[in-house]
Order: sequence, then C-alpha cells, then structure tokens
Amino acid sequence: MTTKAKTQERHTIQKELVHETVMTMHNHPTAQEIFEELHKAHPTVSRATVYRILGSLAEQHKILKIPSTGGADCFDFNTSEHAHFLCRICNRIGDIQASAPSIPIPPETHDYQIESYSLLYHGICAACLAEGSPYKNQKTK
Repeated sequence: MTTKAKTQERHTIQKELVHETVMTMHNHPTAQEIFEELHKAHPTVSRATVYRILGSLAEQHKILKIPSTGGADCFDFNTSEHAHFLCRICNRIGDIQASAPSIPIPPETHDYQIESYSLLYHGICAACLAEGSPYKNQKTK
C-alpha cells in the first residue's frame, strides 16, 4: 500500500448515512440518539460503527463534537463558529446565534498546542422557564 493510499479516506455507505443523519438532526443529538434515528431506516448499521464514524467526522471537521462533562457528548451539523447554551435543568444544548467572542490565546501555553476552543454558556432554557415550570423564578448560579 502506498503512502498516498494510506492517507486517503475511505468513503463508505455507512459514513454517508451517519453524516446525512446528523445533518437532518438539528437538536444537538448524542451518539445514541443518532444511532437510534439511523437504525430506524438502516437496522444493519451497528452502534459501534456509528460511534466510530461520528468520531471520524468530528476529526475531519465535517460535524462538531460538543464535549459534555455531565453526560454524553453531543454533535452538531453546524460547523460554523458559534457558541452553545446548556440548560442545567433539562440538559438540552442549543445554539447561540451571536458569534463567539474572540478569546486571545495566552502566551504561556505550557507546551500545549492549542487547536481550537469552544464556548458553552450555562443556565436555564426558555422551555424550563415557561409559565407553570417549577424553575420559573429560580435564579441561575
């Protein structure tokens, strides 16, 4: 196998199906939710394949991977520069349409090679603040 062949990415039907599924889901789904949606129409695609392909698509910057400290990582079809909002009540993630502020890279990076950053706002979403919600008058941290 030549070096060129090693660096070329394999294009598979499964990869195309996973990518198409993410592109149609505009709710920042988890890998499990993507698998479940894909599995409805294509029950032969395995969970492991979906998870592996999601990692590959994120590494290639074809989708965004939104790391989560309190639960499963989420994925976003929107790869443009933007911020996210995480509701501390329902754990849903949403887009913040304003572009993320420019954050300067600190001069002292302790030998890290910074490749990117993400901005995640925390609070309570509109649905959880709605009339009748027990969280309506609750202040954010």
